[in-house]
Amino acid sequence: MSLTKGEYQPVFPERKINLHSYLPRNVQVPTIPEGISILTITNCIIKTSSQGYNLIKERIEVDFIDEVRRPLKQVFYLDTGMVNFSKFVDNILGEVPVEEFDPVILVGVKIRAFIFHNYLSNGKGYANIATCELYEENQLESETR
Repeated sequence: MSLTKGEYQPVFPERKINLHSYLPRNVQVPTIPEGISILTITNCIIKTSSQGYNLIKERIEVDFIDEVRRPLKQVFYLDTGMVNFSKFVDNILGEVPVEEFDPVILVGVKIRAFIFHNYLSNGKGYANIATCELYEENQLESETR
């Protein structure tokens, strides 16, 4: 069935859901709050892990601490998350390196990150970086003027 402009469109019955019934009893809120945080990269390594019979999965693990020393870990899988890791590097460096890239050079870099939370059906919460940029010490001073 294709509809053209001005043609009668069917009315679907209204459907409502009870969101409260989907909430788990114990919600575990991540330690880093949602919103803008200043994070320092403390570790950035490529790790190989075994996941089942003859299945090796490689990932890049990036560890951060915020200004009050709360930890955060962001994981990018080499087979599925490289576009996201490339975007992450581009946000920090301003470009994606053309030659081979050693993620260890990111250690010690400070970023200004926008954090959001995701929750699993069991209530476990995870903090994720939605977007970020290189943090410069005088950045907050210039923004408040």
